[in-house]
Amino acid sequence: MNLDELANSVSESELRERLLHWIGEWKQDDQDIEELAYLIGKWHGNVWLKETDASNKFHSDFQAFKSAAIDNIGGLTLNERLYWFGLLKHGKMAMNLHNNACVANSMQMPNKARQSDGFRYTFGYCRNSKLCSD
Repeated sequence: MNLDELANSVSESELRERLLHWIGEWKQDDQDIEELAYLIGKWHGNVWLKETDASNKFHSDFQAFKSAAIDNIGGLTLNERLYWFGLLKHGKMAMNLHNNACVANSMQMPNKARQSDGFRYTFGYCRNSKLCSD
């Protein structure tokens, strides 16, 4: 279940729309994936779903998403990151997500950085990605 599917799994339309709004805002700004996890956790802690089972299922689904996509970001390819975070239509914004993982994975290797179109691209070691090179 990717980020968009997680948000759409909320059965109550008003709550779902609010969550989709916050996720949409996250996709448009430069906050990292840790902020996303905090945002979803805060949202879930401040809403009341009518059914306890629905709340528990959302929590379980969110924890599974967090484990697969956020905690494991360094082991994901760029295409997997685009899928998990619902960014297939947001190609340039996905570069920030890619850069976060490149920096985290390249601590042992020297990095070169350049500015292009207002985005920072960090080049170094990045597993399974053609975007990074020495």
